[in-house]
Amino acid sequence: MPHRHNRRPREPATQKPVMGGLRGAGGPGADHRSGPVRAAREYRPVLYPGEILYGKRETQQLPEVGQRLRVGGMVMPGSVRRDPDSLKVNFSLYDAEGSVAVSYEGILPDLFREGQGVVVQGELDTRNHVLAQEVLAKHDENYTPPEVEKAMQENHRRPQSIDKDTSS
Repeated sequence: MPHRHNRRPREPATQKPVMGGLRGAGGPGADHRSGPVRAAREYRPVLYPGEILYGKRETQQLPEVGQRLRVGGMVMPGSVRRDPDSLKVNFSLYDAEGSVAVSYEGILPDLFREGQGVVVQGELDTRNHVLAQEVLAKHDENYTPPEVEKAMQENHRRPQSIDKDTSS
C-alpha cells in the first residue's frame, strides 16, 4: 500500500487552468508586447508637416529629433526621387502649413504616387526630415486620410499643386 503522506495534496480543479494560463502567458519566449498593451504603447497620433515645423496648434510643442512618429500629408508633386540601384526613395510630404522630407528604403505601396495622401511611420532625423520605416497609402486615388483632411479643413484651404503656373 503506497504511503499517502508522500503525495502532494490535489489542487482544486479551478486553480489549474488559471495557473496554467499564467504560466503560458509568462513563460520563456512569451511576447509581452502583444495585444492591446502593445497597441496602446505603440499608438502615435498622426502629425502633419506644419506641426513638425511649427508645433501643435494648441501647445506650439515641437516633436524632438529622434522621436518616433507618424506623419500624414500629401506626396508633393515633383518631389519623388528613386535610387535606380536600390529600393531607396526620397519624397516630400506637405500640408497647408509646410513640407517635410522623407527617406524610405523598401517597396512602396502600389498606390503610392505624387499628389496621393499617405501616412509614414518612422523617426524624426532632423527638424524637417523623417526616416520612414513604413509608408501607408489608401485604396482610392482620390482619398485623403481623414487626419490630413481635418488638418487641411482647420487651415481653411486645400493644398494647391506646387507645379501650377500662377502667371496665366
